[in-house]
Amino acid sequence: MKVAVLILAHKSPEQLEYLIKSLQHKEVNVYLHIDKSAAFSYKNINATFVPVLPNYYCSWGAYNVTRATFDLLKRAHKDNNDYYVLISGEDFPIKPINKIVEFFKTHEGISYINLLPLEEVKKDVLVDYPTFIKRFSFVHIPICHNNKIFSILKHRFLSNFKKLQKKFTFLRFKTPRDIYVGENWFNLNRRDVEKLLKEFRKSKWLRFRLSFGLLMEEVLPHTLLKRSLNNDKWVNDSLRFTIWKPNTGSPEVLKSENISDAINSNDLFARKFEDLSVLKELFNKIKE
Repeated sequence: MKVAVLILAHKSPEQLEYLIKSLQHKEVNVYLHIDKSAAFSYKNINATFVPVLPNYYCSWGAYNVTRATFDLLKRAHKDNNDYYVLISGEDFPIKPINKIVEFFKTHEGISYINLLPLEEVKKDVLVDYPTFIKRFSFVHIPICHNNKIFSILKHRFLSNFKKLQKKFTFLRFKTPRDIYVGENWFNLNRRDVEKLLKEFRKSKWLRFRLSFGLLMEEVLPHTLLKRSLNNDKWVNDSLRFTIWKPNTGSPEVLKSENISDAINSNDLFARKFEDLSVLKELFNKIKE
């Protein structure tokens, strides 16, 4: 059994290094993508991992986050891993790494991903649906990270186009049919990753359409995966302990008082953390 842990990171190199070291195991391979706008690089991380290139500018909500996710999957797939676990650099395991590996051995062949049809989002009390659906209606404008003429012109064009979309409803995009959404963090078996990558290669039009949307890392993998999921071989659960802020879709920052609840849950990872001392406390707890 080989487990690939795929990490999307953009800040806190010391915390990231501590996370990677907590994942060290003979059957675990760590793959890392660092946001191109981060104030550090791969060489600053003193830990064992596979760097995934190229680096993308991954500002919040930008389609580059989706691109980085699929690049991580493609790179890890080349190494013939059996499970593919996507986490953030602000996540942390809440079970010992040997127990996490054992979990996937025990549940071999089953994928764990939070996934639901778009229509179901309307019923979620934590989601402001009118705001949520705007992800698809309006063009998302990523941060312009450089002074290259093409980047400046593109940013200016998108900004002006969005102003027109707000003024004229006929310019707003229609939501594609048969869309599925969910948390972007997942645990997929090799068979489903192969199917997902195959659908990714085939779905050029959908990829192009969603590349203009907001937070499509919570949409494209789920929509493509749902086309081929075996209903007997997946569980609608990301296995992430998260405390959500009401009506925001954003997680609370976990503190010391949340550690016991996290450890006692059935989840494998928790998100999100910003205090290294809390992580050290958590790590010592799961070793006991």
